Parts: sequence; C-alpha cells; structure tokens
Amino acid sequence: MREINVTNIVQAFIDGRDSPMCYSASRVELGQNAGEITWANARSSALALFGESFDREAFDSFCERTGGWDADELATYSDRDSAALMLQFIAGDWRECQFDEYADADDDTPEALTPEWWEMYNERAREGQVSSRFFLGSDSRVYYAIDD
Repeated sequence: MREINVTNIVQAFIDGRDSPMCYSASRVELGQNAGEITWANARSSALALFGESFDREAFDSFCERTGGWDADELATYSDRDSAALMLQFIAGDWRECQFDEYADADDDTPEALTPEWWEMYNERAREGQVSSRFFLGSDSRVYYAIDD
C-alpha cells in the first residue's frame, strides 16, 4: 500500500495552526471565489506542510487512477501544484472526520486521534460515511492511503 505521512498536516488542523477549510470549502462557506481561494491557499502552503513526506510518484499514480488526469497532463504539473492538489484531497477528507462539528454531535465526541476517535473513524469508514484513507501507523504517525 502506498501512503503519505500526513501527521504534520493533521496536527496543524487539530491544534488550530491551520484549518482544512482553507484548502477545501464550498461557495456557501467562502463565496463565489471559493475554488480560487482554496487553490491559492493550497499552492502557498502545501510543500511546507508536507515537508519531506510528499511523494510525487505516488501522487501521480493516485490521480491517474481517479480518472480525472492522465500521465501527460500530470507531467505538466509542478511539484508545488501537485502537492497543493493532494492537500486539497486530504483537507476535504479530514473535514468529514471533524465529528465534533456534526449536527448530531454530543459531549461524548472523542478528541481527534485518541483511540476512541480512531474507533469512531474506522466504524464510520466501514459504514461508508467518511473516507477510509486515514490510518494510524505502527510508528504512531498518521498516514493517508493513496492506493485503492
């Protein structure tokens, strides 16, 4: 399985140093220019957030499998643009996992990345309610699976 270490990204989202909404949001949330805003934000931040963990080859493979891009188109993307697009995928999937913001959330919603949170996440992923791409590695880092 191919994966990208997203620990730094997710931790920045959790501790408030960054927000996934900066990179993935709707026009309802950010207005008519939401796409331009989130793309500009992602382009300016992605490489720094990924650090050494961005795997361009894995990204290209992931995008080709989605059917949205072919190898020729991806070859025209800079590393900066590729990392920005990957960040947008990750941010959108992370936003689904902010269980404390769900309408039916209660005071018992577990804190992100605790064992209870992972249990809730995995249960909802099995049920198809959230992306199943995040997982906790044996090294206690958070990864994003990019193989289907």
